[in-house]
Amino acid sequence: METIIKLENLKKIYGKDDDNILVLNDVTYNFSKGKFYCINGKSGSGKSTLIQILGLLISPTEGKIYIDDKEIKKITEDEKADIRSKKIGFIFQSYYLNPLMTSYENVMLPMYLNNNMSKEQKRKKAYELLKKMDLESRETHFPKELSGGEQQRVAIARALVNDPDIILADEPTGSLDSENEENILQILKKLSKQGKCIIVVSHSKEVKKYADIILTIKNKSLYEESYEK
Repeated sequence: METIIKLENLKKIYGKDDDNILVLNDVTYNFSKGKFYCINGKSGSGKSTLIQILGLLISPTEGKIYIDDKEIKKITEDEKADIRSKKIGFIFQSYYLNPLMTSYENVMLPMYLNNNMSKEQKRKKAYELLKKMDLESRETHFPKELSGGEQQRVAIARALVNDPDIILADEPTGSLDSENEENILQILKKLSKQGKCIIVVSHSKEVKKYADIILTIKNKSLYEESYEK
């Protein structure tokens, strides 16, 4: 499988001088396209910090991160923003949908800065993704009019509009019932089979059942675990 993210000896420290906290230490790992990864670990182990580093939202204190063989430390902030908007899709437990926008408008939002598509192409893409998520009848509904599962599917559609190679999900099913959790995981699994790199932070046993590779953060580093499905 083709490596898309490479981490080399990552370290993350919060604070400075004598008042600092070591969160991650010597994290080295390669993530590949077409794989579904589950990252777990105890509360406070550094899972959210790692997902933010993977998403280029924060920088490691030490070490290197490569995306498509491009070392992130050597590129500009504008280039980082371009990678975030085109190569990375984010899904969160709290959905982060704009309450004043309809489902369709929320999905359209990331495409406003995409100058490679015409307005009509953007509209078509948004409608296609809503249909793919079985939400074509909910396109004019606002978030407060949707169930938790529907809101998360809107969030997934929004994450996919720029056709990213990497999907980062932080506890994406944490507030869903078992039926909706399974629906979301089936969608993510299908995306991995289509060649996307899916990285999910979760404590859920169901997520582990869908994952190709289970990773655990312990002793401030990242380890691959075996898991019997």
